[in-house]
Amino acid sequence: MQVSLLLISFIVSLNFVFRVGQAENEWQEKEQIKGDQKGEKWVKGEGERLKGEGKRKEEGEEKREGKWEEKEEDEYRIKVGTLAPEHSAWVKELKEIADRIYNSTKGRVKFIIYSNGVMGDEWEMIQKIKMGQLHAGAFTINGLKKIAPEIGAFDLPFLFRNYQEVDHITAKLSGEIERIFKNHGFHILLLSEQGFIYFFSKKDIKSYKDIANTRTWVWMGEPTSQEIVRIIGSPAVLLKVPDVFKAIDNEFIETFPTSPLACLTLQWCKLVRVMLNYPHRYEIAALVIPSSKFESIPEELRNSIIYEFKSYTDISKKRIREEQERAIDAIKFLGVKVIRPDDIQWFEEKTKTVWTKFEESSETAKELMKALKRELESFRQEIKTTTTKE
Repeated sequence: MQVSLLLISFIVSLNFVFRVGQAENEWQEKEQIKGDQKGEKWVKGEGERLKGEGKRKEEGEEKREGKWEEKEEDEYRIKVGTLAPEHSAWVKELKEIADRIYNSTKGRVKFIIYSNGVMGDEWEMIQKIKMGQLHAGAFTINGLKKIAPEIGAFDLPFLFRNYQEVDHITAKLSGEIERIFKNHGFHILLLSEQGFIYFFSKKDIKSYKDIANTRTWVWMGEPTSQEIVRIIGSPAVLLKVPDVFKAIDNEFIETFPTSPLACLTLQWCKLVRVMLNYPHRYEIAALVIPSSKFESIPEELRNSIIYEFKSYTDISKKRIREEQERAIDAIKFLGVKVIRPDDIQWFEEKTKTVWTKFEESSETAKELMKALKRELESFRQEIKTTTTKE
Protein backbone atom coordinates (compact mmCIF):
# COMPACT_ATOMS: atom_id res chain seq x y z
CA MET A 1 0.00 0.00 0.00
CA GLN A 2 2.81 2.40 0.90
CA VAL A 3 4.61 1.62 -2.36
CA SER A 4 1.41 2.33 -4.32
CA LEU A 5 0.96 5.68 -2.64
CA LEU A 6 4.55 6.62 -3.39
CA LEU A 7 4.09 5.56 -7.01
CA ILE A 8 0.92 7.66 -7.36
CA SER A 9 2.65 10.64 -5.76
CA PHE A 10 5.57 10.26 -8.19
CA ILE A 11 3.26 10.09 -11.21
CA VAL A 12 1.32 13.21 -10.10
CA SER A 13 4.55 15.11 -9.50
CA LEU A 14 5.94 14.03 -12.87
CA ASN A 15 2.74 15.14 -14.62
CA PHE A 16 2.85 18.52 -12.89
CA VAL A 17 6.49 19.08 -13.89
CA PHE A 18 5.70 18.12 -17.49
CA ARG A 19 2.75 20.54 -17.68
CA VAL A 20 4.71 23.44 -16.21
CA GLY A 21 7.67 22.79 -18.49
CA GLN A 22 5.41 22.54 -21.53
CA ALA A 23 3.69 25.84 -20.72
CA GLU A 24 6.95 27.70 -20.21
CA ASN A 25 8.47 26.39 -23.43
CA GLU A 26 5.41 27.50 -25.37
CA TRP A 27 5.13 31.08 -24.16
CA GLN A 28 8.47 32.34 -22.93
CA GLU A 29 12.03 31.46 -22.12
CA LYS A 30 12.47 29.98 -18.70
CA GLU A 31 14.40 32.96 -17.36
CA GLN A 32 11.63 35.42 -18.36
CA ILE A 33 8.72 33.56 -16.75
CA LYS A 34 10.34 31.86 -13.81
CA GLY A 35 13.24 33.99 -12.64
CA ASP A 36 14.39 32.54 -9.35
CA GLN A 37 16.22 34.13 -6.51
CA LYS A 38 19.46 32.68 -7.70
CA GLY A 39 19.12 34.54 -11.00
CA GLU A 40 18.19 37.74 -9.20
CA LYS A 41 21.20 37.42 -6.90
CA TRP A 42 23.44 36.76 -9.91
CA VAL A 43 22.21 39.94 -11.60
CA LYS A 44 22.85 41.97 -8.45
CA GLY A 45 26.23 40.35 -7.93
CA GLU A 46 27.19 40.88 -11.54
CA GLY A 47 25.98 44.47 -11.28
CA GLU A 48 28.21 45.12 -8.28
CA ARG A 49 31.14 43.46 -10.05
CA LEU A 50 30.62 45.58 -13.16
CA LYS A 51 30.19 48.75 -11.10
CA GLY A 52 33.47 48.04 -9.27
CA GLU A 53 35.25 47.21 -12.49
CA GLY A 54 33.69 50.20 -14.20
CA LYS A 55 34.76 52.53 -11.40
CA ARG A 56 38.42 51.54 -11.76
CA LYS A 57 38.29 52.00 -15.54
CA GLU A 58 36.28 55.20 -15.29
CA GLU A 59 38.92 56.90 -13.15
CA GLY A 60 41.44 56.32 -15.89
CA GLU A 61 39.01 57.56 -18.54
CA GLU A 62 38.37 60.78 -16.66
CA LYS A 63 42.13 61.44 -16.58
CA ARG A 64 42.21 60.96 -20.35
CA GLU A 65 39.53 63.68 -20.57
CA GLY A 66 36.99 61.54 -22.38
CA LYS A 67 39.36 60.04 -24.98
CA TRP A 68 38.44 56.67 -26.47
CA GLU A 69 39.87 53.55 -24.91
CA GLU A 70 41.92 52.24 -27.81
CA LYS A 71 42.82 48.59 -28.31
CA GLU A 72 44.21 46.63 -31.18
CA GLU A 73 41.03 44.68 -31.85
CA ASP A 74 38.62 47.64 -31.63
CA GLU A 75 39.53 51.30 -31.81
CA TYR A 76 36.20 52.69 -30.59
CA ARG A 77 34.39 50.93 -27.75
CA ILE A 78 30.98 52.50 -27.18
CA LYS A 79 29.60 51.57 -23.76
CA VAL A 80 25.79 51.65 -23.68
CA GLY A 81 23.69 51.51 -20.51
CA THR A 82 20.07 50.33 -20.38
CA LEU A 83 17.49 49.11 -17.89
CA ALA A 84 16.25 46.43 -20.29
CA PRO A 85 16.88 42.85 -19.10
CA GLU A 86 19.63 40.88 -20.82
CA HIS A 87 17.26 38.44 -22.55
CA SER A 88 14.64 41.03 -23.52
CA ALA A 89 13.63 41.82 -27.09
CA TRP A 90 15.15 45.29 -26.76
CA VAL A 91 18.62 44.06 -25.79
CA LYS A 92 18.54 41.32 -28.41
CA GLU A 93 17.83 43.93 -31.08
CA LEU A 94 20.64 46.18 -29.82
CA LYS A 95 23.12 43.33 -29.85
CA GLU A 96 22.14 42.32 -33.36
CA ILE A 97 22.69 45.87 -34.62
CA ALA A 98 25.96 46.05 -32.67
CA ASP A 99 27.18 42.89 -34.42
CA ARG A 100 26.30 44.35 -37.83
CA ILE A 101 28.23 47.54 -37.04
CA TYR A 102 31.23 45.57 -35.77
CA ASN A 103 31.30 43.61 -39.03
CA SER A 104 30.68 46.57 -41.33
CA THR A 105 33.48 48.57 -39.68
CA LYS A 106 35.80 45.54 -39.77
CA GLY A 107 35.99 45.48 -35.99
CA ARG A 108 36.90 49.12 -35.51
CA VAL A 109 33.66 50.01 -33.68
CA LYS A 110 32.34 47.84 -30.87
CA PHE A 111 29.15 48.53 -28.88
CA ILE A 112 29.20 47.07 -25.36
CA ILE A 113 25.72 46.75 -23.82
CA TYR A 114 25.36 47.01 -20.04
CA SER A 115 21.83 45.67 -19.48
CA ASN A 116 19.70 44.87 -16.40
CA GLY A 117 20.23 48.36 -14.96
CA VAL A 118 23.73 47.45 -13.69
CA MET A 119 24.73 51.05 -14.41
CA GLY A 120 21.86 52.41 -12.30
CA ASP A 121 18.48 53.94 -13.08
CA GLU A 122 18.16 56.08 -16.22
CA TRP A 123 18.88 59.34 -14.42
CA GLU A 124 22.07 57.83 -12.98
CA MET A 125 23.11 56.60 -16.42
CA ILE A 126 22.63 60.08 -17.87
CA GLN A 127 24.93 61.48 -15.19
CA LYS A 128 27.54 58.83 -16.03
CA ILE A 129 27.29 59.77 -19.71
CA LYS A 130 27.89 63.41 -18.83
CA MET A 131 30.96 62.41 -16.80
CA GLY A 132 32.25 60.17 -19.59
CA GLN A 133 31.80 56.95 -17.60
CA LEU A 134 29.26 55.72 -20.17
CA HIS A 135 29.17 56.73 -23.83
CA ALA A 136 25.50 56.22 -24.71
CA GLY A 137 22.16 55.11 -23.32
CA ALA A 138 19.14 53.16 -24.56
CA PHE A 139 16.39 55.00 -22.71
CA THR A 140 12.65 54.95 -22.26
CA ILE A 141 10.63 58.16 -22.40
CA ASN A 142 11.53 58.84 -18.75
CA GLY A 143 15.25 59.09 -19.46
CA LEU A 144 14.71 60.90 -22.74
CA LYS A 145 12.68 63.62 -21.00
CA LYS A 146 15.57 64.15 -18.59
CA ILE A 147 17.67 65.08 -21.63
CA ALA A 148 15.01 66.88 -23.70
CA PRO A 149 11.82 67.74 -21.75
CA GLU A 150 10.01 68.76 -24.97
CA ILE A 151 9.93 65.11 -26.07
CA GLY A 152 7.21 64.64 -23.45
CA ALA A 153 4.75 65.64 -26.18
CA PHE A 154 4.91 62.08 -27.47
CA ASP A 155 3.75 60.33 -24.28
CA LEU A 156 0.73 62.44 -23.38
CA PRO A 157 -2.30 60.32 -22.39
CA PHE A 158 -4.60 59.24 -25.23
CA LEU A 159 -2.51 61.03 -27.86
CA PHE A 160 -2.20 58.07 -30.24
CA ARG A 161 -4.95 55.57 -31.01
CA ASN A 162 -2.89 52.96 -32.85
CA TYR A 163 0.53 52.17 -34.34
CA GLN A 164 -0.54 53.56 -37.70
CA GLU A 165 -0.79 57.03 -36.16
CA VAL A 166 2.49 56.53 -34.29
CA ASP A 167 4.38 55.62 -37.46
CA HIS A 168 2.91 58.51 -39.45
CA ILE A 169 3.72 61.14 -36.80
CA THR A 170 7.21 59.92 -35.97
CA ALA A 171 8.04 59.81 -39.70
CA LYS A 172 6.65 63.30 -40.29
CA LEU A 173 8.33 64.82 -37.24
CA SER A 174 11.54 62.76 -37.22
CA GLY A 175 13.57 65.79 -38.29
CA GLU A 176 12.07 67.85 -35.47
CA ILE A 177 12.79 65.10 -32.94
CA GLU A 178 16.43 64.94 -34.07
CA ARG A 179 16.70 68.74 -33.91
CA ILE A 180 15.35 68.79 -30.34
CA PHE A 181 18.00 66.33 -29.15
CA LYS A 182 20.71 68.10 -31.11
CA ASN A 183 19.84 71.32 -29.30
CA HIS A 184 20.43 69.46 -26.03
CA GLY A 185 23.78 68.09 -27.21
CA PHE A 186 22.71 64.56 -28.17
CA HIS A 187 22.49 62.52 -31.36
CA ILE A 188 19.78 59.89 -31.88
CA LEU A 189 21.20 56.62 -33.18
CA LEU A 190 17.99 54.57 -32.97
CA LEU A 191 14.40 55.74 -32.46
CA SER A 192 12.51 52.80 -31.00
CA GLU A 193 9.62 52.34 -28.59
CA GLN A 194 8.47 51.00 -25.27
CA GLY A 195 5.05 50.69 -26.86
CA PHE A 196 1.51 51.26 -25.61
CA ILE A 197 1.07 51.41 -21.85
CA TYR A 198 -1.61 49.61 -19.81
CA PHE A 199 -2.48 49.39 -16.13
CA PHE A 200 -1.85 46.09 -14.31
CA SER A 201 -3.02 45.32 -10.77
CA LYS A 202 -2.87 42.76 -7.98
CA LYS A 203 -6.40 43.81 -7.05
CA ASP A 204 -9.63 42.95 -8.86
CA ILE A 205 -10.02 46.32 -10.55
CA LYS A 206 -12.45 46.74 -13.45
CA SER A 207 -12.08 50.43 -14.29
CA TYR A 208 -9.72 53.40 -14.06
CA LYS A 209 -11.75 54.71 -11.14
CA ASP A 210 -11.03 51.50 -9.22
CA ILE A 211 -7.31 52.32 -9.29
CA ALA A 212 -8.02 55.05 -6.73
CA ASN A 213 -8.45 52.31 -4.12
CA THR A 214 -4.98 50.87 -4.76
CA ARG A 215 -1.40 51.96 -4.23
CA THR A 216 0.04 52.81 -7.65
CA TRP A 217 3.65 52.83 -8.76
CA VAL A 218 5.06 55.98 -10.32
CA TRP A 219 8.56 55.91 -11.76
CA MET A 220 10.60 58.27 -9.63
CA GLY A 221 11.10 61.55 -11.49
CA GLU A 222 8.45 60.83 -14.14
CA PRO A 223 6.03 63.82 -14.10
CA THR A 224 3.44 62.59 -16.62
CA SER A 225 2.75 59.33 -14.78
CA GLN A 226 2.62 61.15 -11.47
CA GLU A 227 0.04 63.61 -12.80
CA ILE A 228 -2.09 60.79 -14.25
CA VAL A 229 -2.09 58.91 -10.94
CA ARG A 230 -2.95 62.14 -9.10
CA ILE A 231 -5.96 62.65 -11.41
CA ILE A 232 -7.17 59.12 -10.68
CA GLY A 233 -6.85 59.80 -6.97
CA SER A 234 -4.55 56.90 -6.15
CA PRO A 235 -1.78 57.06 -3.54
CA ALA A 236 1.44 57.26 -5.59
CA VAL A 237 4.44 55.13 -4.66
CA LEU A 238 7.60 56.63 -6.17
CA LEU A 239 10.29 54.05 -6.87
CA LYS A 240 13.07 53.28 -9.33
CA VAL A 241 12.48 50.42 -11.76
CA PRO A 242 14.89 47.94 -10.07
CA ASP A 243 12.91 48.27 -6.82
CA VAL A 244 9.47 47.58 -8.29
CA PHE A 245 9.43 43.77 -8.32
CA LYS A 246 9.97 43.43 -4.58
CA ALA A 247 7.47 46.21 -3.89
CA ILE A 248 4.79 44.38 -5.90
CA ASP A 249 5.66 41.08 -4.25
CA ASN A 250 5.33 42.66 -0.79
CA GLU A 251 2.10 44.46 -1.82
CA PHE A 252 3.68 47.84 -1.21
CA ILE A 253 2.64 48.44 -4.83
CA GLU A 254 -0.73 47.10 -6.00
CA THR A 255 -1.13 48.73 -9.42
CA PHE A 256 1.38 49.89 -12.04
CA PRO A 257 1.50 51.13 -15.66
CA THR A 258 3.78 49.52 -18.25
CA SER A 259 3.76 47.75 -21.60
CA PRO A 260 2.78 44.04 -21.82
CA LEU A 261 6.28 43.07 -22.99
CA ALA A 262 7.98 44.96 -20.16
CA CYS A 263 5.53 43.47 -17.64
CA LEU A 264 6.37 39.97 -18.81
CA THR A 265 10.11 40.47 -19.29
CA LEU A 266 10.57 42.08 -15.87
CA GLN A 267 8.49 39.23 -14.37
CA TRP A 268 6.02 41.65 -12.79
CA CYS A 269 3.08 39.95 -14.50
CA LYS A 270 3.45 36.74 -12.55
CA LEU A 271 2.38 38.77 -9.50
CA VAL A 272 -0.77 40.44 -10.88
CA ARG A 273 -4.42 39.46 -11.36
CA VAL A 274 -5.81 42.07 -13.77
CA MET A 275 -4.78 43.95 -16.91
CA LEU A 276 -6.97 46.88 -17.97
CA ASN A 277 -7.13 46.21 -21.69
CA TYR A 278 -7.05 49.74 -23.07
CA PRO A 279 -3.78 51.63 -23.62
CA HIS A 280 -3.79 55.11 -22.11
CA ARG A 281 -0.32 56.17 -23.32
CA TYR A 282 2.33 55.43 -25.91
CA GLU A 283 6.01 55.68 -25.05
CA ILE A 284 8.90 56.11 -27.44
CA ALA A 285 12.40 54.91 -26.63
CA ALA A 286 15.74 55.76 -28.17
CA LEU A 287 19.45 55.06 -28.18
CA VAL A 288 21.23 58.39 -27.80
CA ILE A 289 24.87 59.47 -27.64
CA PRO A 290 26.39 62.90 -26.86
CA SER A 291 27.03 64.75 -30.13
CA SER A 292 30.59 65.60 -29.09
CA LYS A 293 31.39 61.94 -28.46
CA PHE A 294 29.79 60.78 -31.70
CA GLU A 295 31.56 63.44 -33.76
CA SER A 296 34.93 62.36 -32.36
CA ILE A 297 34.56 59.14 -34.37
CA PRO A 298 35.96 59.36 -37.94
CA GLU A 299 33.34 60.28 -40.54
CA GLU A 300 33.51 57.01 -42.49
CA LEU A 301 32.80 55.05 -39.29
CA ARG A 302 29.99 57.42 -38.29
CA ASN A 303 28.38 56.89 -41.67
CA SER A 304 28.52 53.11 -41.21
CA ILE A 305 26.95 53.40 -37.75
CA ILE A 306 24.16 55.70 -39.01
CA TYR A 307 23.47 53.43 -41.99
CA GLU A 308 23.15 50.27 -39.89
CA PHE A 309 20.84 51.90 -37.34
CA LYS A 310 18.65 53.57 -39.98
CA SER A 311 18.30 50.39 -42.02
CA TYR A 312 17.37 48.44 -38.89
CA THR A 313 14.79 50.82 -37.38
CA ASP A 314 11.69 49.41 -39.09
CA ILE A 315 12.81 45.81 -38.60
CA SER A 316 13.41 46.45 -34.89
CA LYS A 317 9.99 48.06 -34.35
CA LYS A 318 8.22 45.27 -36.22
CA ARG A 319 9.85 42.60 -34.07
CA ILE A 320 9.13 44.42 -30.82
CA ARG A 321 5.46 44.85 -31.77
CA GLU A 322 5.18 41.17 -32.57
CA GLU A 323 6.69 40.45 -29.16
CA GLN A 324 4.12 42.77 -27.55
CA GLU A 325 1.28 40.74 -29.08
CA ARG A 326 2.82 37.48 -27.91
CA ALA A 327 3.31 39.00 -24.47
CA ILE A 328 -0.43 39.71 -24.17
CA ASP A 329 -1.18 36.09 -25.08
CA ALA A 330 1.35 34.91 -22.50
CA ILE A 331 -0.16 37.17 -19.84
CA LYS A 332 -3.58 35.66 -20.50
CA PHE A 333 -2.05 32.19 -20.31
CA LEU A 334 -0.65 33.04 -16.87
CA GLY A 335 -4.25 33.49 -15.70
CA VAL A 336 -4.28 37.29 -15.63
CA LYS A 337 -7.79 38.63 -16.27
CA VAL A 338 -7.81 40.99 -19.26
CA ILE A 339 -10.66 43.47 -18.75
CA ARG A 340 -11.74 46.41 -20.89
CA PRO A 341 -12.51 49.35 -18.55
CA ASP A 342 -15.97 50.90 -18.84
CA ASP A 343 -14.88 54.47 -18.02
CA ILE A 344 -12.46 55.19 -20.89
CA GLN A 345 -14.24 58.39 -21.94
CA TRP A 346 -14.21 59.70 -18.35
CA PHE A 347 -10.49 59.04 -18.02
CA GLU A 348 -9.66 60.59 -21.38
CA GLU A 349 -11.53 63.78 -20.50
CA LYS A 350 -9.90 64.00 -17.08
CA THR A 351 -6.37 63.67 -18.46
CA LYS A 352 -6.75 66.59 -20.90
CA THR A 353 -5.31 68.76 -18.13
CA VAL A 354 -1.99 66.92 -18.62
CA TRP A 355 -1.93 68.22 -22.20
CA THR A 356 -2.60 71.77 -21.03
CA LYS A 357 0.20 71.70 -18.45
CA PHE A 358 2.66 70.41 -20.99
CA GLU A 359 1.76 73.05 -23.58
CA GLU A 360 2.25 75.76 -20.96
CA SER A 361 5.65 74.40 -19.88
CA SER A 362 7.63 76.16 -22.63
CA GLU A 363 7.32 77.89 -25.99
CA THR A 364 9.07 74.96 -27.68
CA ALA A 365 6.56 72.52 -26.17
CA LYS A 366 3.70 74.71 -27.33
CA GLU A 367 4.97 74.85 -30.93
CA LEU A 368 5.69 71.13 -31.00
CA MET A 369 2.17 70.35 -29.81
CA LYS A 370 0.71 72.57 -32.54
CA ALA A 371 2.62 70.66 -35.20
CA LEU A 372 1.75 67.32 -33.64
CA LYS A 373 -1.98 68.09 -33.41
CA ARG A 374 -2.04 69.46 -36.95
CA GLU A 375 -0.41 66.33 -38.38
CA LEU A 376 -2.66 64.02 -36.38
CA GLU A 377 -5.88 65.78 -37.41
CA SER A 378 -4.79 65.78 -41.05
CA PHE A 379 -3.91 62.09 -40.96
CA ARG A 380 -7.14 61.09 -39.24
CA GLN A 381 -9.15 63.04 -41.79
CA GLU A 382 -7.24 61.35 -44.58
CA ILE A 383 -7.95 57.90 -43.12
CA LYS A 384 -11.61 58.80 -42.62
CA THR A 385 -11.95 59.97 -46.23
CA THR A 386 -10.22 56.84 -47.56
CA THR A 387 -12.43 54.59 -45.46
CA THR A 388 -15.60 56.39 -46.63
CA LYS A 389 -14.63 55.96 -50.30
CA GLU A 390 -14.05 52.27 -49.82
